Amino acid sequence: MQSKPTPLMLVLIAVLIVMSVGSVGVPVDHGQACINASASHLSLNDNFLPASFSPDFLVALFSGTRDMAYQVPQVSRARSLVSKNDNRNAILDFIRQNPGHSLADISRALNMNIGTARYHLMILALNHVVTEYRDGARIVRYFTNNGTFSRAQMEVISLLQREPTNRLLSSLVGSPGMTNAKIFASSGLQYSDINRYLKELTAKGVVTKEPLGGDKYQYSIVPGLEEFILKNKNSI
Repeated sequence: MQSKPTPLMLVLIAVLIVMSVGSVGVPVDHGQACINASASHLSLNDNFLPASFSPDFLVALFSGTRDMAYQVPQVSRARSLVSKNDNRNAILDFIRQNPGHSLADISRALNMNIGTARYHLMILALNHVVTEYRDGARIVRYFTNNGTFSRAQMEVISLLQREPTNRLLSSLVGSPGMTNAKIFASSGLQYSDINRYLKELTAKGVVTKEPLGGDKYQYSIVPGLEEFILKNKNSI
């Protein structure tokens, strides 16, 4: 008969899980990934773990906030009162009106301590009120989790939040078939930056690239995204 794992064994297993994903308690730069685990990513059951090592404790370890691991009761209490906190409601309202902003953006715009903003974003993410989008530049951006935006639209908004890619996309909107020289003239970006960002935009499926002959190419916004970019290009 197979013996049941002891609480100590379960703790060791959980620690190994944490170590396999990333370091615990490492400070996170403003705007970078601050929530690396959520209820949707944890398949552990409350009955599976010892009382002192609950799923909320694992979330606290993943959160990158060293002191959060010792605030599990506060996390549980906040989860049951998601909409009954002024700071949390202010963050949610900001995200509704300004989708695709980062932790640093939210903290700055609301004049809120970044640790406070990080905590409330974690609670909102745990309860699936907001969703996170990692934009490829190691920035986590936040959107309301109500199906308002498709994956492609979240990608576009994330690109529009970065000034260089915003300028490049704004140049291409309404002007299909632009060459590097035309983009240079309209965007003010350097040739080296234009080449780098065009490569990123074509790889992400936002811009198409067509040969003109020789070593020249023309670029256009992918059909179906122009109107969305035009509507959101001033969101930076």
